[in-house]
Amino acid sequence: MIRISGGNLRGRYIKSPGTRHTRPTGAKVRQAVFNIIGNIDGFALDLYAGSGIMGFEALSRGAERVDFVEKAPQANTLIKANAKSLDLFDFCQIWNMSVELWLKKQKEQNKASKYDFIYADPPFLDQYPDLRPFLALRKSGGVAVFEMPSRNLPPWSDESTEIRRYGESTLALFF
Repeated sequence: MIRISGGNLRGRYIKSPGTRHTRPTGAKVRQAVFNIIGNIDGFALDLYAGSGIMGFEALSRGAERVDFVEKAPQANTLIKANAKSLDLFDFCQIWNMSVELWLKKQKEQNKASKYDFIYADPPFLDQYPDLRPFLALRKSGGVAVFEMPSRNLPPWSDESTEIRRYGESTLALFF
């Protein structure tokens, strides 16, 4: 179980997939993100959603809608169940596919979805993905936050506006 750390759902719990393939963003990092960016007005995108905790935190802090993108079917089932248990299902769009395929489909359909908040937390593998293409989905004045392994930052991370380290996780912020 993971506790929502702020906003109008503060203290409520969601279930986590509980597999070794899922590493939910820790409470310290979640609080740091929202202390830096404040509340969300508008739409949010949670890439590599896992448990969906970052999207639910965004909804708790004012987001109108969250698009969750996660390829693991078990995690998607859990995100749906969590959205229903929090009575937020109508504010969620859950995409059961890889983030790369989702982005390709968005481009093919000329979707102009722009997000006020984009969060990505891919698995901490040796080859961290290049997330810069998702910056094109950010609204003017929006923010993108990419969580990456502190021990192995990708070379493009220095293009971010700000870098913050929290133990094994580093946040690259793009304003």
